[in-house]
Amino acid sequence: MIPVLENPASNVQRFVVGSYTEPYGPFRAIGDGISLVSLHPTGKLERLAQLALPNPAYLRPLSADCIAVAIETDDDRASIALVRVGSGALELEERVATPGRIPCHVDLHPAGSWLAGACYGTGELFALPLADGRLQPDRMVTTRHTGSSVHPVRQTGPHPHAARFSPDGDWLIVPDLGTDTVSAYPFDEARGPDFSHARLWQAPAGSGPRLPLFSGNGQHIVLVEEIASRLVSLRWNDGELSECHRISSLIDPFPGENTAAGLRWHPSGRLVGVSNRGADAISLFAFDPETGRLTPWRQIPSGGTKPRDFEFSSCGAWLITTNQNGDCLAVYALEEDGVRDTGERLTVRSPSCIRQMSGGEG
Repeated sequence: MIPVLENPASNVQRFVVGSYTEPYGPFRAIGDGISLVSLHPTGKLERLAQLALPNPAYLRPLSADCIAVAIETDDDRASIALVRVGSGALELEERVATPGRIPCHVDLHPAGSWLAGACYGTGELFALPLADGRLQPDRMVTTRHTGSSVHPVRQTGPHPHAARFSPDGDWLIVPDLGTDTVSAYPFDEARGPDFSHARLWQAPAGSGPRLPLFSGNGQHIVLVEEIASRLVSLRWNDGELSECHRISSLIDPFPGENTAAGLRWHPSGRLVGVSNRGADAISLFAFDPETGRLTPWRQIPSGGTKPRDFEFSSCGAWLITTNQNGDCLAVYALEEDGVRDTGERLTVRSPSCIRQMSGGEG
């Protein structure tokens, strides 16, 4: 079922882990900033370095030695940072204020020339040029969403949760948890986004779109609906979205409250996973790249509580979870007939996001 793409014993793989260092609402946050972690061929994790930053909640690798960081605070410190990643060190290079508060998932244009993101707290979107490895805040392009939906607490205003470039770089896709919409904005590499001409896909009321990922062939988007705890497969046609398949983010029955969160592709492109906070589980679905259909395969415990994120290793053999309230990373081995908990745990307080750096060591 799961094709392992490389020999998992061939190299050491490096990952960066963000964490919540302080709360801005009723949630637990006791983290230490960004951690640089190595995964050894045996499945053992080792912490290599740390960098203290306030709420570096979402990370986006830009190159083999640089990441963009969303500083997710509900005050004037909200910003995008660039952090240099060495073999055993993390170094802050620069920070640029975002146009709003609580910035979330950021993305890199396929040409490497723009960063885009969304401010969950106050509704702004932004596109920030990159030139010679530096941010260009004087050329930032911004707008602000408006609207609301039916949930009496989570949807009283706009809450754009992510920005995602289309594979050809011609569109910027933004899911808004607060308005139950997914917007597609035309994007020109020279000028940036055209925020005046959105193509909208309307999600069901109260579903809470959170995070989209394109399929490997670029024909579909898989979308997490956080509040409804669902995955949706959407056909993509040059800015237009149409629904193909909708399925619960939980494969096994769960009687309690749950919200869906992290979304990742296995490197084969034929398996997609989603994390579930409440059930404290990762659900794995087979994906048909032609039809967009999602088929339940396995659901595994996350190895802790409140799994906000997880990551597949690039070799395809490992899955690492980040358990925000469990203060740990947990390692699972992906095998032909299932997923095995290796028992490996690394203490990282309030982890929020994990991303693999490109390349390996040794």
